[in-house]
Amino acid sequence: MSPDKLRQNLETLHQASFAWAQRCCFGNPEEAADILQSAYVKVLSGQAKFHGRAEMKTWFFGVIRFTALERHRHQTREASSLGLLPDPDESRETVNPRLDQLREQLDQLPQ
Repeated sequence: MSPDKLRQNLETLHQASFAWAQRCCFGNPEEAADILQSAYVKVLSGQAKFHGRAEMKTWFFGVIRFTALERHRHQTREASSLGLLPDPDESRETVNPRLDQLREQLDQLPQ
């Protein structure tokens, strides 16, 4: 597919692509815009190539979905390395008291 045809197809799919990106980002429009931009960069730079084995829309929605998954995995690893996620090796007995403490602290916040 020629670069001009590819751009034209992406422009045609933009509105549906943004809606799909929002679904992949749990409704967050700012994150969806970032994901969609990253997906466009992948396609236009040649990192993701359309080979015609599926419909253009199906293929591009896959690029968006995998881009969102990559971002989610990166954010999860980053949060884990910063100690913001519970250690998966911790037992429920260790985690539940921490959740109870958090709930108590949240209850003390002014409404």
